[in-house]
Amino acid sequence: TISVKLKAKRKELRLSQDELARIIGVDQKTISHWENGVNEPQLNKLRIFCDNFKVPLSYFTGEITPIAEDVLYVDYYSDIYGS
Repeated sequence: TISVKLKAKRKELRLSQDELARIIGVDQKTISHWENGVNEPQLNKLRIFCDNFKVPLSYFTGEITPIAEDVLYVDYYSDIYGS
């Protein structure tokens, strides 16, 4: 979920909720709500996070990029045919 991923990434970056809130432009309580699944961040706030910390938006959305699809396709057929 977005809440779990957001909290994990914040901790990995060694940021407090307050520090992250200042960077994104929200208050600390908002970060807490996001991390606890009370509500989810708006897309524009996720983009600010991603832009500041070089995290692809797909990290949060779970979308597979075309490159990832190609890798999955190649891995699948490599497993089947041993190439």
